[in-house]
Amino acid sequence: MLALRRSSVLGIVILILIALWIGISDNPLEVPLFIGENNTLQQRPDFVMSSFSSRKYGIDGQPQYRINAAQLTHFEQKQTAELKAPNIIIFNEPNPPWQATSNHGVVQELDTSVHLFGDVRLKKQVPLQDAAPWLIQSEEITIYPEKDIIESKSDIVITGKDLKIEAVGMLANTQNKTIALHHNVKGQHNLR
Repeated sequence: MLALRRSSVLGIVILILIALWIGISDNPLEVPLFIGENNTLQQRPDFVMSSFSSRKYGIDGQPQYRINAAQLTHFEQKQTAELKAPNIIIFNEPNPPWQATSNHGVVQELDTSVHLFGDVRLKKQVPLQDAAPWLIQSEEITIYPEKDIIESKSDIVITGKDLKIEAVGMLANTQNKTIALHHNVKGQHNLR
């Protein structure tokens, strides 16, 4: 009877040691998870920054783009960062910059893209005298600042002085100043 108790206790101790070893191992494939909002399993971030700001400069020393956000939450395993209230400015001297704001954003580190969603507003100063800036609105836009590309597959509305254009999908090149609209394009221009 005593031998049976010893073997049971020894078995339990071995199971506890194995569980502890698994629980504290530094396995890089482990993804720290926790139960988040709505009882969903979520990955734990490796760091969070408030009032985040980052600038990227080109090899000529001129600014390429700037990203500001109320908060940045970084996830190392997914190689992404989530942004709250992002504000992105894309510089392309000597032309006026593009400015994008939204409720949320996700930065993909592998392709250096920024996916903005939730009340996205993209502002572009038009280089015409007395022209109001263009405002492009959508629920989602993806920016590739290294490639000078902004795209959307969603509904967009472009407004400017005496101008309104609606479309589904867009591809803009910030360097050569072109905007291609994909589908269901409707425009209205008021002449004065």
